[in-house]
Amino acid sequence: MVQYRMEESEQPVIEARDLGKTYRIYSSPMWRLVEGVLGGSRHVDVPALSGISFSMTRGEAVGIIGRNGSGKSTLLRILAGIIDQSEGEYRIGGRISSVLDLGAGFIAGFSGMENIYLNGRMMGMSEDEISRKVPQILDFAGLGKYADFAVQTYSSGMLLRLGFAIAQCVDAEVLLVDEVLAVGDTSFQQKCLKRMNEFRQGGTTILLVSHSLSDLGGFCDRVIQLDEGRIRRDGPTETMLKEYIEQMRASDGTAGASLIEAPSPHRERTGDVMITRVEFLSPRVPIDRDSAEEGQPVSSIKTGDPLVVRITYSAQKPVNNPLFRLQFRNATGALVHGTNTYRQGLDLGEIRGEGVFEVRYDSIMLLEDRYYVTVGIYPDEYALALADRAHDVHHMAYTLEIKSDRSQGGGIVSMPHRWERLK
Repeated sequence: MVQYRMEESEQPVIEARDLGKTYRIYSSPMWRLVEGVLGGSRHVDVPALSGISFSMTRGEAVGIIGRNGSGKSTLLRILAGIIDQSEGEYRIGGRISSVLDLGAGFIAGFSGMENIYLNGRMMGMSEDEISRKVPQILDFAGLGKYADFAVQTYSSGMLLRLGFAIAQCVDAEVLLVDEVLAVGDTSFQQKCLKRMNEFRQGGTTILLVSHSLSDLGGFCDRVIQLDEGRIRRDGPTETMLKEYIEQMRASDGTAGASLIEAPSPHRERTGDVMITRVEFLSPRVPIDRDSAEEGQPVSSIKTGDPLVVRITYSAQKPVNNPLFRLQFRNATGALVHGTNTYRQGLDLGEIRGEGVFEVRYDSIMLLEDRYYVTVGIYPDEYALALADRAHDVHHMAYTLEIKSDRSQGGGIVSMPHRWERLK
């Protein structure tokens, strides 16, 4: 890797040319030794990346999407200097700060404070610089008394908070972020995204890998899709995400199917009831209950249009009175609407096998934006706020575009009104 500082903002800050990575896979460690001693090929070459070429300018935010195994994390590890490429070249302009594998760079037996100094030095900061920023790091991470505990006692969320807290304090020209952000709770995710926005406004170039549309839709200038180690598409965020969802729908039969893989903010999923399909449907076509058809699937509607959200589920075993939840959030992650069967006073009784629920809206009054939809199924005791678990959650895994007329006003919701001149 060659690092250099750019003199002109229009020059690329990140530039990759025909970047590739191939892993050597051995059936056992013994064959690696045999190959080293006797020579010959005792391995299988598995390409992870091939022909990756792209560039980014100062202050640009680019998202990377793709199925698991498409090479997203491998690309970030190469750019961060953690692993070497097998072919091609790349250049990075300026100091790099990265949040990659959860817990990477931490020594388990060291305390949180000791790991702060260790990671700070690895990121190029002097000891005096780290000491000045320790209060900022501890405040962002919110570790409290646990700062002096060994990190091997930390939960995954605590490790994430510490890792991002260290990365965000570096005066970096380039920020690399892997999908570890999905591990934190919603409030911490928003805290991280707010900090990344501050980085971006300050001119930092950001490359973000995420399964979550909420991370990409309201943040990135453009999106790159990787498929089997190659760039399949590279374009404006809105266009790319729409095409990606359509691709997932065509291949898997479910809009945004691969995006569901992002971990939910709930610590446990029982798996007793699984969400198998979520559809947005237009109720304008006459309903034929015998065929269970509601009309055409929609991905975009207008403010004031009706909407049906159909949730198909499969109970792996009999489950008594689960709670179904539906939430809409905007690009910042703010909850703009939420409903559940408990609020509606529905006692579902015992559910078995496969079934369908529908949420019917006579009129969607949200104003123009891209909205991210969460669908979840929770145990009965969740109604009493006693459980921190879910049967299944598709967290912000679906998108709905809403278009508005200027006359409907601004903000988040349309409130029917009229202007009158009295004098």
